[in-house]
Amino acid sequence: RDGATQATLPLPVGNTGIIKESLAAGGNTYLRVVSAQGEEWLATSQGDFSVGGHISFSEGVMMNHFRSKALDREFDKIRFVSQVRVMGRGPDQRTDQK
Repeated sequence: RDGATQATLPLPVGNTGIIKESLAAGGNTYLRVVSAQGEEWLATSQGDFSVGGHISFSEGVMMNHFRSKALDREFDKIRFVSQVRVMGRGPDQRTDQK
């Protein structure tokens, strides 16, 4: 070992879902996900997330009636999360389908 250590933060096991929509704007990524609890929107730091991807995410903070100036849109409910991890890819990663 070279003496270097790397800290990792575990993600809560229960927060997983499949990405149904991904929008990047204003330095954030907005993800519409479907999980065992139903459908919800997540906001996180801008990243490369693909529709159909399986993700896990931190608990975060829920906000009601959040207005995104960058998207010019209001979300009824959105969860702001600090960590999103891609766990696997869906069967079809193309986002250009009609």
